[in-house]
Amino acid sequence: MIQVAVVDDHPLICEGISQLVAHWQPAEIHTFLDGKKGLEFIRKRQPDIAILDVDLGDMSGLEIAEIIQQESLTTRVIILTLHKDKAYFLRALDYGALGYINKDCLSQEIINCLEAVYQGKQFIGSTAFEDPEEISEYLDAINQTRKQFNLLTQSEKNIVLLICQNFNTKEISEHLFISPRTVDNHRANVCKKLDLKGQNSLLKWTMEHKNVLERMV
Repeated sequence: MIQVAVVDDHPLICEGISQLVAHWQPAEIHTFLDGKKGLEFIRKRQPDIAILDVDLGDMSGLEIAEIIQQESLTTRVIILTLHKDKAYFLRALDYGALGYINKDCLSQEIINCLEAVYQGKQFIGSTAFEDPEEISEYLDAINQTRKQFNLLTQSEKNIVLLICQNFNTKEISEHLFISPRTVDNHRANVCKKLDLKGQNSLLKWTMEHKNVLERMV
């Protein structure tokens, strides 16, 4: 029998999710209205799945997801939220969440999410964003940015991340203890690898992808 933890500070949400989990398949279900108590249970028991609300009174579900990732716990995470802001979604992905669903979704979608996450697959709810068609396009864009970033050496990555913080060549050289010429060489190599052409093309690229790049530290 699988074990599921539901952490949400609204009793009715906990009850409703628990009923859906039970409808999905026989499960040992543990509900928590308090984030810290939910985290304590997850650390101790490492349930198969944790369904975490973003907005908890004492700590957010995203903070719990981050700790699960940092401590390499085996629990698979589903984030449940009212927000449709991409910033929350990006953080959830960075913290290893496999499921991301909005509270206004249909019951069947929650069950579909449970099934996918239990199998180790990613599931993004159809109402996660205002425009459902935006989801796959947005995920593709994130994955493409990450692939491009991973083409770079560590030194090149460091420089790109500093450009994201609006550092100029002189400031980057002082921060990394390298010469301005070395910084310029790295910039040129990055532009070549990413096929960026034209003046300020690297700055423009980093600004366009800033939300993703800043989470790759």
